[in-house]
Amino acid sequence: MSTTRPAIPWGRVIAETLLIFGSVYLAIFLDGQAQDRREERKAREALGQLLEELRQDRLDLGEIRSAQEGLSRHYAAILRWLEDPSSIPGDSMSASLTSLEIESRTMFPRKGSWNTMVAAGQLPDLEAPELVTQLGNLYESVVPRLEYNGEYYDSDLSTAFNLVFPGTWDSTNNALGPIGELEIVKFRQVVRRLHIGWNLYYIDLLDSYGELVDAAIDAVEEYLGDSGAPGASTS
Repeated sequence: MSTTRPAIPWGRVIAETLLIFGSVYLAIFLDGQAQDRREERKAREALGQLLEELRQDRLDLGEIRSAQEGLSRHYAAILRWLEDPSSIPGDSMSASLTSLEIESRTMFPRKGSWNTMVAAGQLPDLEAPELVTQLGNLYESVVPRLEYNGEYYDSDLSTAFNLVFPGTWDSTNNALGPIGELEIVKFRQVVRRLHIGWNLYYIDLLDSYGELVDAAIDAVEEYLGDSGAPGASTS
């Protein structure tokens, strides 16, 4: 006696197999999409922190520039007085030198958020190559140049007050020390170098940096505003 095996419903088997594979693939795809959204959200939040640092830097920049402008007037006055050393107003000279020594401020921008984003590999998650390039130029090219010049400025100023000025100007008696014409010429040259070679140059450098910071703030605010992320605006 023979029996007939039932036919295998291949169409149904294939359909169920495709459904299983499709469901697995869909689950993986949706999980990947969710992960991408999480990473993008984290990157935008980090960018919001970077924006706050830029805003704080902009405030610092205004104060530092104002301080350097004030020092510029002291430099100019000292150079003017040194044209006739016999009539130097002692109290005013000492006051101006003191201002140069204690009121000089240089700019060292905040970089914590940028460094964190780079280390965490969050920049690609923004999907904004032009913005990333703009910020990269600011933090990797402009900021190091600003820091380098600030450190050099501070070093030159410190050298002048530690090695040059004490042997020329007697701050106790508010008068030139027992020096000759050559020392006065050297004194004047050092002050002139600090004024023109650093103070005025540094003000121009701060102005250039400020323009780039303003542009970066506008670009980040526009990006965060378009993306609906926090920190886009303080208004």
